[in-house]
Amino acid sequence: MDIDNKIALFCGRNISLSYLKGQLHHLLEKPNCDPFRGIPGDWLSNIFLNAKVVEGINEYIADPIEEYFMKVSYSFNRKKVKLNDVFQIGDFLILSERAVDIVKYFDSSVHQIEEIDFVDGCGVKPGLKFYALRNMRFITVPPLAGGALNHVINHLHDPKPMSSLYPQIASIYRDESIREYLLDKGVWSDPHYRADFFMSGKLISQLISAGCSGLNAYTRMGKEAQGEVIYYF
Repeated sequence: MDIDNKIALFCGRNISLSYLKGQLHHLLEKPNCDPFRGIPGDWLSNIFLNAKVVEGINEYIADPIEEYFMKVSYSFNRKKVKLNDVFQIGDFLILSERAVDIVKYFDSSVHQIEEIDFVDGCGVKPGLKFYALRNMRFITVPPLAGGALNHVINHLHDPKPMSSLYPQIASIYRDESIREYLLDKGVWSDPHYRADFFMSGKLISQLISAGCSGLNAYTRMGKEAQGEVIYYF
C-alpha cells in the first residue's frame, strides 16, 4: 500500500476497544465557570472565528482549552497492558515518546499535547512515556454525494466508520486537489465529529519508518492484543 499518498481515519470512538477499558481521571480541579463534564459547550463555536478557505476547503485552528481537560491520567482494568505507539482513547490521540516528536516536527506543534500517566490493573506504569494529543485543527471539504458514494462505501472494510463522514471521505478519495492539500497536514478532524482523527499518509510514513506500532489498517481486537482502528483511503 502506498502510504505516502493515503489519508487515514482513526475511529477508536466508534469501535469497541475492549482491550483498553478503563477510567479517565482529571488531575486538576474543574473550573468553576465550566458546567460541562467534557469539552466546554462554546469551544466548538470558537473554532469558526479564524477560518482559512482554500478552494472550498475550510481550515480552522481552535483556541487552546483549559488545562483541566489536558491534565489527565488513565487507569486500565486489564493487567499487564501492552500499548501501541499510536492509538486513541476518547477525544485524545495517544502517542509514545518517539511518536510525539515526529508528530510535533511534522505538524509544527499546532495541537495541545500533554504527558499522560497510564496505570494497569496491577497499579504498574508502562516503561515508556505517553502523551495525549488534543486536536486543534479542524477541516471541512466540499462533500461528495450521489452515486459516487457507493464506490467509497464499498471500498471501506467492515465495520465501517460513521456514515456521516462518508461525503467527506468520498471527496478526499476522489478529488486529487483535496488530497494533495490534506497530505501536507498532519492531524485534523471534522469540526462536527472531533473524536474521529484524520492523519496524513506522509506523517504516517515517517512514523512507520521510525518503528512506531499501531498504524496498520483495521484489525479486529483480540483478548491478547490492543488491535488497531484505522481506515486508509
